[in-house]
Amino acid sequence: MNHQHRKEGDLDSGPGGGKRTAATSRAALVIPALTRAAPGVARKRTVQVLREWDVPADCCGLLELIVSELATNAVLHTRSVRIPLEIELTADSVRVSVRDRGPRPAGPIRPRARTHELDESGRGLELVDALSLRWGVLPAPGAGSTVWATVALAQAR
Repeated sequence: MNHQHRKEGDLDSGPGGGKRTAATSRAALVIPALTRAAPGVARKRTVQVLREWDVPADCCGLLELIVSELATNAVLHTRSVRIPLEIELTADSVRVSVRDRGPRPAGPIRPRARTHELDESGRGLELVDALSLRWGVLPAPGAGSTVWATVALAQAR
């Protein structure tokens, strides 16, 4: 089951289809998920990798927010002990993915509608959807899900 969310005018269908660009750089990190500090650690490590790769600062900012939301969801909504985080840089985009050990979704994942504008939570996937070129959910090997998001290098400018 591959759930992905495309933006208007998006010609690349993401994983498993459409045009593909060979990865020029890839990082695989593992973030301990036993504390609420995990999203902050994920943000910091992501920015370190992106700066090493000379990714533009505006793109780093978008990816920092996206990784924060995905890691927060993995900590709050699953029983993951650690969070595998992958970052892939291609010639024209950066893709981040966070794997968790939670239950697999039964159907497509969509940002949840807020019941009130002052709600303090529930905006994570809505934010990911707004900031990314595309995003989606894949079943993880064994158990759980991998939530991924792609940001175009030119998108942030």
